[in-house]
Amino acid sequence: MTEYSNKNEELASSAELASAKDVIQSIVKSSKAFKMYLPNNPLHQKFFNEFRDKLAGFLDEFGDLRLNIGQFTLSYEEEVIYENRDIKEGFAFKLYSDGIIGLNFREDIKEDELKVFLDILGENYNSLDDDIATRLWLSDLPNIDYILAQDDSSVNTGELGIREASSEKQEQGFKRATEEADSTETPPSTPVMAPQQMLSLTGEEHKWLEDAKKEEEEKNPIDEISHILYCIIAAEKDEALFVEFVKIAVQMIRGLIGTYKLENATGMIRSFQRLSMQEDFPAAYREPLLFELDKILTEETSKKIGKALSSRNLGHEKLNELLLLAGRNAAVPLCQMLGAAEKNSEAQEVIITFLSKYGDYGTQQLLPFLKDKKPHLVLGIIQVLLKKGDYSAIDQVGKLVSRMEEKIKREVLQYLKNAATPKSTKYLMKLAEDSNIALRMRALKVMAAPLYSAAVDHILAIMKTEEFEGRELAERMATFETIAGADRDKTLAFIKEQLSKKFWFNKTKELESIRCAAAGLSRMGTKQALETLEYAAKAKKGESRTVIEQALRSFKIR
Repeated sequence: MTEYSNKNEELASSAELASAKDVIQSIVKSSKAFKMYLPNNPLHQKFFNEFRDKLAGFLDEFGDLRLNIGQFTLSYEEEVIYENRDIKEGFAFKLYSDGIIGLNFREDIKEDELKVFLDILGENYNSLDDDIATRLWLSDLPNIDYILAQDDSSVNTGELGIREASSEKQEQGFKRATEEADSTETPPSTPVMAPQQMLSLTGEEHKWLEDAKKEEEEKNPIDEISHILYCIIAAEKDEALFVEFVKIAVQMIRGLIGTYKLENATGMIRSFQRLSMQEDFPAAYREPLLFELDKILTEETSKKIGKALSSRNLGHEKLNELLLLAGRNAAVPLCQMLGAAEKNSEAQEVIITFLSKYGDYGTQQLLPFLKDKKPHLVLGIIQVLLKKGDYSAIDQVGKLVSRMEEKIKREVLQYLKNAATPKSTKYLMKLAEDSNIALRMRALKVMAAPLYSAAVDHILAIMKTEEFEGRELAERMATFETIAGADRDKTLAFIKEQLSKKFWFNKTKELESIRCAAAGLSRMGTKQALETLEYAAKAKKGESRTVIEQALRSFKIR
């Protein structure tokens, strides 16, 4: 039979070559779709229809499509129309490695033949006795021919096993087939595979094929599918299909995250982000690709990761990488992840740090989580606001002074202190009346500044009660320092009164009152305060004078 490449016609026109290239590209995409999707999937049918229509268009205009197959290339009329040197994905290599060096689609080809052909291409062949050539030979495809290496004839797959071979072999085959047909009691035997010519390999080629086989055996199904999706997305020209495949890829990434395969998930995200940055990547597709990638982390997947972080070690570096790649616009899912990671303080720190440094979101997205019942989540959100230096949530954070957890109240106090605004006054005053003395004293020290002068009247009223007199000396001294720092003019008279106050028959209380007044005057740091202490030092005697003199030695004009 005449070789495909020896047709006595003029070289193909550019239109003919372009049409042939389109057919090949649609074969590649359709075979992958047949491998990935069930027949009832719309994408399965869409890709098939595209292949069918492009092939029909070529056959109607130019006649039979005859292809020469090289190791990595497909040629039409001596022009290379396809090349892929990837042994995993190369369509030409897949055919060539099974001994097929020529392929012909006839004008009368039927739709069912095309479906069978694509099914054959989409199969994974793991047995030495099973390959594409064998499947084509066993299938009823009368309008698809192929040529085997070192075989002088074309094989028509519709001849159901009959090849042009020696008359002796044909006679033996017919005899065997007749004997089987005459045996009514014996069930039909499996069709005998036609003998095939083996490629004659050099030692170097044999080693190369062995290495390729080993690489094939070591393939990771996840990597393989993700690579297929990447190739389709990178090559897809139809915008609707492009978006559909991107959504499929995003769904796959979510599945990987939900099953804790973070390394696979981050690998896919990185590859698509790099694709979006390529110069030749269509600008119109960049935005929808990045838009879908931004939606990878959902509430469901984030909760799953959070729960997993509480029970297993997923690797904080992997978690941080995932957040850097997919978490910039996922404030709500990340807060939910933080809430679910209840028993993993290191993972909590990773999430808190990320939210405070890299998140692209508004504070309003965080605020609902301040009402959560989980203490570690509420604490984490306050820490995020502190790290960001965001003090726009004074009221939302301040209301947390009513929580029972001391850790939360301490963090609230730190937030109010850093905010340094009169708006914090009412919340600081509540903390100054907390049942925890350490918290009360810290709140008082924070309010020892003019910013909080609005609190002075309230604090003075408390200081005049018997309950205040029963508090520890350190707390009372801190209270005097607070009012002195908050409003010097309003409190000077009250402090002078305490300095000169007499406690008959109770020298201990009198001495404590002097200590408190001296602390307030020292904090006040005015000339009037200094004169008051100097006058009292002359008037007092004994231990009372000693206390005042100590205050004078450390006094500084402010």
